[in-house]
Amino acid sequence: MRDEYSNVQPICEAFARLMDTDSSVREVIFVDDHSRDSTLDEINACATHFPFVRALTLDGQQGKGAAIKKGFQESRCDILVMMDGDQQYTPQDIPLMLKPILAGSADLVVGKGNNHHSSTVRHVLSTLYSFVFRCMFGYPVSNPNEGFKAIVKEKFDQLQVAANGFDFDIELLVKSARQLLRMKEVQIERRERSIGKSKVHVLPTAVRFCQRMIELRFSQRKSR
Repeated sequence: MRDEYSNVQPICEAFARLMDTDSSVREVIFVDDHSRDSTLDEINACATHFPFVRALTLDGQQGKGAAIKKGFQESRCDILVMMDGDQQYTPQDIPLMLKPILAGSADLVVGKGNNHHSSTVRHVLSTLYSFVFRCMFGYPVSNPNEGFKAIVKEKFDQLQVAANGFDFDIELLVKSARQLLRMKEVQIERRERSIGKSKVHVLPTAVRFCQRMIELRFSQRKSR
């Protein structure tokens, strides 16, 4: 996470409430992507009050993908969950995300949120992008960029995802499809961001996503 100072404690409190009633979550790792505000200080402060919290930091600003990979690498759990740090997702949905994996019917679970809170431009671009992604790669996922996913750690390690930016999600799904990972979607709650600002610049990110999809498509053909 980057520059999300005000979201850290509410997220920790939400996890504490979850862990009071559910034992499926054993640790929560925050990875700070070189924040300019006091996000890292707030994570460290919360770690002293919530024993399940671990604080990690990247050496310089590296991006969303780099932060996720760092957290996944350091995790001691067999199932990994990635969740954006802006409170648009709730930890209360994690048991739903884990259920198909624990039942042995999935290796990767992708959240299926709603777009009720997205701007018109973002909603249109997301819908178009998701359609193109499904056509190009045949992986039946409603929104490739949904920031709430769960995956078996052993399977993730085998994928060797290289992307460090927002294109992490695309490469994760494409390589999961190539490795024939069993994927399921689970309906989850996605709320409107109430604190802070999104780090996604819609048009430049959309262009980068399209470029990355083309790169992955060509590399897929070469591998065949």
